[in-house]
Amino acid sequence: MYISFPEAMPAAEDARQSERFPMFSKMKVCLPQPGLDPAPMAVRGLNISETGAAFVCDAPLPVTTRIYLQLPNSRVSAPAMVRNCARRGAAWRVGVKIDGEVVRLA
Repeated sequence: MYISFPEAMPAAEDARQSERFPMFSKMKVCLPQPGLDPAPMAVRGLNISETGAAFVCDAPLPVTTRIYLQLPNSRVSAPAMVRNCARRGAAWRVGVKIDGEVVRLA
């Protein structure tokens, strides 16, 4: 699998469009796969805002990957796109831009 880490990507502080708030709860990331139901992956939230979020996961996610971010405790889901992914020790820190409607989970 090829992982893209653009050199020209602005620093996280420069790319943020709204204030982020710490959020250390469990989240789920669903990766849409053609012909299959999205496969949920458990991740740990770091922060969240109206326009984005950051989390830590066990595997890298390629930049521009489309995902669905689910917050089970809040019972909401939103489409997002991976903006950056960097190794942090044994895990990966991923930043995403929320780019669609936030919906309530049934």
